[in-house]
Amino acid sequence: MSIQALAMGADGSIVAGTSRGRVVRWANGSWEALREMKGGIQDVWVSPSGAVWMVGARCERWVGELKKERVKVGDDGFMCVRGMSDLDVWVSGYGPKIAHWDGRSWQEHDTGLENGASDYIAALGGTHDHVCAGGERGIARWDGSVWTTIEESVDTCINGGTTWSDGRAVFAGHSAQPELWFVGRGGFERFVLDEDPLDDDELQCIAMGPNGRLYFTTGRRLLSWLDGELRLELRDEKYDCFGVASNGTSVAAATSKGVWLLEDEWRLIGKP
Repeated sequence: MSIQALAMGADGSIVAGTSRGRVVRWANGSWEALREMKGGIQDVWVSPSGAVWMVGARCERWVGELKKERVKVGDDGFMCVRGMSDLDVWVSGYGPKIAHWDGRSWQEHDTGLENGASDYIAALGGTHDHVCAGGERGIARWDGSVWTTIEESVDTCINGGTTWSDGRAVFAGHSAQPELWFVGRGGFERFVLDEDPLDDDELQCIAMGPNGRLYFTTGRRLLSWLDGELRLELRDEKYDCFGVASNGTSVAAATSKGVWLLEDEWRLIGKP
């Protein structure tokens, strides 16, 4: 059983989703099992109120005393869930598809990134009125009215996304080499990463940590990036690194050994 998804709550709790559909939480120094979802977990997100959203074969939300609610959004098959508040949640997945929850109902969107039935939208980032989506065919952004494709990105496959401290969406992906994209209202920046720690591996999960440092997984490594410089954080000699998450003040990462928490230094808190 491997960890497929990782999220952090504002209170420092860590939520992990596994390949077998188990969802567990680290809080007050120990792991507790929450629920199971058939079909496996692709992504999890903890809302500001502590509600746990999870997507995979289905989309579900747990609220209050972890009451489970299944959220039906078109056909099943999701890869990503992100939100700005409990009344502002986005999900995306295969199709490719994307939908928005406003606290009352779902609205399905057409991003314009469709280019085949096997395409997907794997990553989301941005703010309430500037949402960006990234997937197999590049990046599109939503200004509250229309979606616009960033034409320069259509040859880049996006695997992970987060939000920068200034509200820009940040995406990790690859074309000929690993790339980072920073997308704001006024334009975008693209950084090609070719330093030694990457070994031309694809960028995968990405999270915005404290002090403007980005953390992302690539192959069997967890790396961080600040002011254009890469730093090796963790290395897994057995399997790929499975995820990274942050609540803005702390960072957690998952490898084959279990879940790690960054305080003054990385500390292994164990397997769920």
